[in-house]
Amino acid sequence: EDMAQVQNAYHISKQLARPCSTRRYGVHSSAPVLIKATAGTGKSWLTYKILFTLCTVWANSGYIPLMIPIQRLAFIFRKQNVQKDPVNKSTSSLVTWFINSEFAGNSNRRSMLLDALKSRRLILIIDGVDEATDLRVEIQEIIREELVKGHIRFMVTSRPEGVRDALFSKPFVVLDLLPFSIKQQNEVLDRMLSGEAKFFVE
Repeated sequence: EDMAQVQNAYHISKQLARPCSTRRYGVHSSAPVLIKATAGTGKSWLTYKILFTLCTVWANSGYIPLMIPIQRLAFIFRKQNVQKDPVNKSTSSLVTWFINSEFAGNSNRRSMLLDALKSRRLILIIDGVDEATDLRVEIQEIIREELVKGHIRFMVTSRPEGVRDALFSKPFVVLDLLPFSIKQQNEVLDRMLSGEAKFFVE
């Protein structure tokens, strides 16, 4: 099943969590994924469905998913008065910096995530790369230079106008997210209000 032909969150999750024989050597064969969609289409909703599926259906895959909302990342940058070049140039330093900052009060979780990153067992879900405003260019360049070249397994979402095509060309798989129909929107709302969780993996 090729990543470029997947149709929903379940298939994307399956590809992100699939076994990789070269992981022990610090290399993943799967291509990073960019999901593009216009405002209000459901990018963030999709990322939570993928996160939920990775934590349930593929819980025994050996991988640990980590959601990084770009708005949260940018907020931490600004709170700590970080301007240009917010992280150093070592491999995966963007992720290391985020984990150390976000989980400063939880040493066990922080250690688990850092160990998963080091052993290439971390799956990153980076939501809203276009929402970093003044830090958008820097963060996109870091994604390209550190995550891609560091062979990290990850996906990222953005509005079409929010990414630089030159930075998200090969080896990225680019997927376009179709908007919900009115019927689908109503179905999702009904099932959310009913407290049904199973719909996340359908």
